[in-house]
Formats: sequence, C-alpha cells, structure tokens
Amino acid sequence: SYALRHPRVLNFLYQLKAGQGFVVAATILEGDYLDKYQFIEPIRLLLKASLTQAKVQGFAEVLAAKDVEDGISALIQTEGLGGLKPNTIVICWPVNWKKDYEAYTADAFVRTIAIAEARRCAVIVPKNINNFPDSKEIQDGTIDIWWIIHDGGLLFLIAFLLKRNKVWSRCRIRLFTVAQLEDNSVEMKKDLEQYMYQLRIEAEVNVVEMDNQEISAYAYERTLKLAERVQLLKDLKLPDKELQLQPQILMESLLNNQRQSIDESDDQYHYTFTPHQLENLKKSVGASSMRKMHSAVRLNQQIRDRSHDAKLVLINLPSPPSKQTSLAAFSYMEYVDALTEGLHRLLLMRGSGREVITIFS
Repeated sequence: SYALRHPRVLNFLYQLKAGQGFVVAATILEGDYLDKYQFIEPIRLLLKASLTQAKVQGFAEVLAAKDVEDGISALIQTEGLGGLKPNTIVICWPVNWKKDYEAYTADAFVRTIAIAEARRCAVIVPKNINNFPDSKEIQDGTIDIWWIIHDGGLLFLIAFLLKRNKVWSRCRIRLFTVAQLEDNSVEMKKDLEQYMYQLRIEAEVNVVEMDNQEISAYAYERTLKLAERVQLLKDLKLPDKELQLQPQILMESLLNNQRQSIDESDDQYHYTFTPHQLENLKKSVGASSMRKMHSAVRLNQQIRDRSHDAKLVLINLPSPPSKQTSLAAFSYMEYVDALTEGLHRLLLMRGSGREVITIFS
C-alpha cells in the first residue's frame, strides 16, 4: 500500500487556488523504469484520488528516475503543454534532511531550487507543512510578511490569494520590511502604506531597522535584485504614475546612495558551520561563515519577537549556493534552519524575477 508523505500540501494548494491556474502534482520513484513501471499507475491513481479529495483540479504525474535530483530536473524542464507551462514550483522543506544526509536530501533540495531558478520559475517552500490547516480549520490572527529581498511582490500576491480562501479570510496582513540604519524609515513606511492602498490590500506596515550584520546573507542579493527589478520595470514601459508605485522604485529612491556596495566575490555559497559528519573539516570554516550564521540567529530573533503568534509567516528564501557541493548544500540548509527556527508555520519564497504586481493586477 502507498500513502502520501505530506497530504497537507494539497490542502495548501487548494487554499491557494483562488488564483485559478492548473496544478501538476508529481512524485518521483527512484530506480530504473523497467524495475518500477508496474508501480507507476497505482501511485498515479492514489495521487489523483488525493487531489480529488482535496478539491484540487489538476494532473497527477509519477516519474521513474535514477535519483530524486534527475527526476525533479526532468519534470521542471518538460512539464506543460505548448506554451502552458508551470511558472511556480512548490516543494516541502525536507523534514529529516540531517538524518537523510547520506541519501543526499540536502543536495537534491538545493539543486531543485537552483534548477527552478535557471528555469525562471518561482519557488514556494512550505516549512512545517504538517502544522498547516486543512480546509476546515478557520484561522483567526495575522499573516506576517517579512519582505527582505524586494523581488517584485510575490509575497504580497501569495498572502492576497490565501486571504481569498475562507481558511485565511479572517486573518490580517502585516508587512515587515527591513531598513538599514542609514535608510529613511519614515518615508519608506509612508510610501509602502500608499502602495498597499493602491493595490487594495489592507496591511499594517512596519519598518524594522537592522544593521548590515543582521542581514549580511541577504545584503548582496537585496542590492542586486533592486537593480534587476528596476530595469525590468523600465523595460515593460509602464506609465510613469504606475512605475512610481512599484516597490522596487520606492525602495531605490529611499535607500541611501552612499551605502557601501557588497563585494560580489564574497563566498556566496558558504553560509554556516560544516556538518558533524565532516567534523575534521571544521577548521576550514572562516570568520565570514561564522558571521553569516550569527546574522541568521539575530534576524531569527527579530522575526520571533514580532511574529511569534502569527498564524503564518512569509519570508524570502535566500539564494542557493553558487557551488553545487554537498558541503555547500548542507551549510545552506543549516543557515535556513537557523533563520527560521521556532516559527510554527512558514512559507519560504523565491520569485522568478518576472513577477510584477501593479494596481491593475
């Protein structure tokens, strides 16, 4: 007999379906196709029945591949029909990734994020998925958005879509955006409140001041994303009034022009300590890695102080390591775990870079 490991992810997809679109639910069978083909159809039927039970309209896919990484890569590259292709990947955070280290769970997960990024797909990672509500558990509280990388408003969009479902409709949205000490926090808050008003999204805006060390692992990407997004918005040739309401334009105008740029050559792939399985390599961990781990702990404390009672927390997923090694993958997973420790329900999100939310959306 077969059973879904995370059935609540289907409930989450149903709650997200206010935005319509179609869903492809897929699973990977590790092994040779000739050894596994007799299991494919029974598992596909189970997956399809689970979709029906969760009231999710979509397709069920089962793929046999030599390992999870190759299977997910093939699905991301080939799924779809003509121009109708998935633009968002939903993958649960691996619960036992430390215990499954020898099975390359960390490597497979990080590689999936990198493949989705190369394919220009957005990524949504539910963490602690078993804590998420089913379709009968009405929530009453707050949905907290921690908008650290200003990447086009994907976090706003997901929060907005969830609010349209009865499970989350009673929740209030709170937006926490990060400002550094030299930024104009008052003006930033005022402009973001105006932006939320123009989008017809009711949200309480909070500007949290942090120093460079507290967001060191995000700092380079924040700067890079701002530049990329501003250029994209200009390429779209939006009307001037509409362009000025985009969050990237607001942020660029408020950020201090004198801010010191982050050196791109810094170790973008080395996030934290080495795993205990590689104890003999601990001496190779540099001061930069230590600082980034400590910054994750400090940022996590800020989030927990303000969002400890939130029904759901949405936060940017940090960039995956540029070097695809087991050590880098393990370090990345350790870093994200430290960043999100103690949060009951969490959505980690990474935009494709093409999302643009306007007052006409």
